[in-house]
Amino acid sequence: MVTTMGRPKSKDNRSLNLIILTLSQAQEGLWIMEISRRAKLNPNTVAYHVRQHPELFDEQSIDGPKKAFFTLIKLKPGVTTKPGALLTKILKEHEVK
Repeated sequence: MVTTMGRPKSKDNRSLNLIILTLSQAQEGLWIMEISRRAKLNPNTVAYHVRQHPELFDEQSIDGPKKAFFTLIKLKPGVTTKPGALLTKILKEHEVK
């Protein structure tokens, strides 16, 4: 019998929903550390979800000498959520587009 370790899906959905809600309140965008502070999530969790869902987030980077010096994260146009909205519904709407 093979078992997998990892987070329960409901926690991942909760984290992603918090990120979307946080960014929907900041139309100008935020950097990962600020998103994590406002959403009370680990910065690695925020970065993970931004990378896993490029259909939801726009990234704008200012390059430094060796790597990105600053990366601003914004919601893509049309990505909105209302308090109590189901994340699965949000993701399904964006898969269709």
